[in-house]
Amino acid sequence: MPDRPPDEQSAVDDAALRVANAALRAEVEELRASEAAVRADHAELKTMVAVLTGQVAQLERVVREQADEIAELKRQAAGDSSNSSRPPSSDAPWAKKPAKMRSSRTRSGRKSGKQPGSSSSSRCLVVALPDRRPGRAAGDPAGPLPVL
Repeated sequence: MPDRPPDEQSAVDDAALRVANAALRAEVEELRASEAAVRADHAELKTMVAVLTGQVAQLERVVREQADEIAELKRQAAGDSSNSSRPPSSDAPWAKKPAKMRSSRTRSGRKSGKQPGSSSSSRCLVVALPDRRPGRAAGDPAGPLPVL
């Protein structure tokens, strides 16, 4: 501290403290004013959030309704003669589905008929046997004998 008498020193210190105190009081007033502005902004933002929350809920309801409507329209558009009461002539010719497999068996990959390597089973040719009816000679081209 500088060399001053105690009374003079305390007067200088007292004046400096008063200046500092005044500066602090001015800063406090500024902060209170800015706090009031912040509180007003906060209240305004709260009301905006409430309004926007209501709008979001309304839009979500609209989106849900539209999604339900789209699903219903897709279901209607997918209807053809096989899954609705419409006649087959109302089906588009380019939109026909291939016929369903009627058998649950799967093919083995072999062709039908005799398989290679298995033995053959065919009938032999019939050789003309002599006619054994009475009154006729074997190999007679004239036919049967007349009966008297």
